[in-house]
Amino acid sequence: MKRNTSIATLIAAASIATAGSLAFAGQDGNRDKDRYAELFNSKITLQHAIASAQLAHPDGRVIKAELEQDKDTLYYEVDVVKANKRVFEVHVDAADGKVISNDTQDSNAKQDRAGTKGQS
Repeated sequence: MKRNTSIATLIAAASIATAGSLAFAGQDGNRDKDRYAELFNSKITLQHAIASAQLAHPDGRVIKAELEQDKDTLYYEVDVVKANKRVFEVHVDAADGKVISNDTQDSNAKQDRAGTKGQS
C-alpha cells in the first residue's frame, strides 16, 4: 500500500513539473512572436543597419547587432569595436536606416555596474 502511495506521489509531482515547464515555454513562445512582429515591422534589414553603422565607423568591426524597441521607436543596436579597443554603440532607425545615436561604451562603467550587482 505504501508503494502505491509513493508511485502516485511521484506521478503527481511529475505532472506538476511538466505543466509548469509547458507554461513557461508558452511564455517564451509569446516573446518570440513579439520579436518576429518587430522584425516584420522593421523597414530595413539587419544588413542595412550594419552597413549604416560601418559608414559611421569605417575603421571599426561590428561585433554585435540586434533589433531593439524603446517605447514607440524601433531601432537596431550595433556594437562596433575599433583598433584602440573602444566600443561604440550605434543606434540605427529601423524605419529609414539613419544613425540616431552613436555613443562610446565605457568599459569602466560596465565593470562598476557588474561589481555592484551583488552588493546591497
